[in-house]
Amino acid sequence: MKRGLYFFIFSTFFPLFLRAQVIDNLASYRNINSNKFLRLYYDNDFFAATDEYYTQGSSLELVLPVIQKFPTSKILLTLPASDKKYGISIEHIGYTSTSINNPDIAYGDRPFAAYAFLKSFVIATDPVHHRRLSSALSAGILGPYALGENVQRSIHRWLGDTEPLGWRNQIQTDVILNYEASYEKSIYASRNLFEISGGAAIRAGTLNDKATAMITFMVGKLNPEYLAPTGKESLTKRNLVLYLYSQPQCHLVGYDATLQGGLFTNSAYTLSSSDLSRLTFQNNFGVVFSVKKIYLEYFQSVLTKEFENGRFHSWGGLRIGLNL
Repeated sequence: MKRGLYFFIFSTFFPLFLRAQVIDNLASYRNINSNKFLRLYYDNDFFAATDEYYTQGSSLELVLPVIQKFPTSKILLTLPASDKKYGISIEHIGYTSTSINNPDIAYGDRPFAAYAFLKSFVIATDPVHHRRLSSALSAGILGPYALGENVQRSIHRWLGDTEPLGWRNQIQTDVILNYEASYEKSIYASRNLFEISGGAAIRAGTLNDKATAMITFMVGKLNPEYLAPTGKESLTKRNLVLYLYSQPQCHLVGYDATLQGGLFTNSAYTLSSSDLSRLTFQNNFGVVFSVKKIYLEYFQSVLTKEFENGRFHSWGGLRIGLNL
């Protein structure tokens, strides 16, 4: 535990000396205090001057009260006496090896892989006990029909960049059905200027199995209703919010289909279970700006090696949101 704590502290205060979970719309530092909003996510390792591993990701998120009536919302976990925000999102993710212009299999390297899914989620906030529980159910497809090759080829063609040639050996078609839950609790807060919270998360299903421990630091002009009830008359729609955040994480990895292949089909190339790094560390750090109905965020992430011959990887991204 002490070693993990030392890493959390180090990665929080020295993240720029390092060369995180992919798109996470449930994180507390991305809180929007409204039960009606639309938000677009875009990640690319171009922001970190690399072109390997987690290479590109995008997501479109919609939160509306009516989504509570969806059948999938009935099986999501919540807290008693809590304010709830129900939403859906569409997500697309792509991974490559370290060399994208090699048409042959790069043994010992990360396989090419892509997936797309639809996620149903709920965020339940308990303002009395300063805690929140988020849960989500994702269903979709892994493999060529997720169109990872098409997306990367189009982006590289538009940028005049190297043509990616390794997709013919990508992870093959399989089904995605994953469930996740995340719990966070405020540890210390100071007049909407500084906040520390701790938490844990778990994911299980055909895409990945992983447990995560995390601690979140936020400093600046914070959301005045953080971990408080939300609604149409949110103060956030009128007040300026501007803060920095850092969230060190420790992951215990059980299974990852983007590395090991799907459960029901065979692929030309995958990594074996013994190749995986069972314990990985990640830090997400960035800045959030919100005024009236607009939400803007820029972030960077760094992740330690996910497999035996891998290396540290970093990427960045933008988030743009609008209260409805």
